[in-house]
Amino acid sequence: MVKKHVTVGELIEILTQPRDTTMDTNVVFYFLQGYDLESMEIESVLHFDETPTVKNVSQTGGNRVEITLKRIGTDEGGNSADDDVGVSIL
Repeated sequence: MVKKHVTVGELIEILTQPRDTTMDTNVVFYFLQGYDLESMEIESVLHFDETPTVKNVSQTGGNRVEITLKRIGTDEGGNSADDDVGVSIL
């Protein structure tokens, strides 16, 4: 399945197929690049109430939820300890 945008309802529908999937079933996120799967984890989940006066209104309009993923074991910026990003995290 390839979809650029999904609604919360569509995501719940995808995650609950087959119907006997329970609410405590683990969900694992992966990033695919060059046939290599890399495990990801949720960095943040942001909820937005977008009205017509707000800039950056989502293409679907109305409310939206943004889920940011990062590589497992990286800092809040997605950087690993070996990355030279010029930022020191204390």
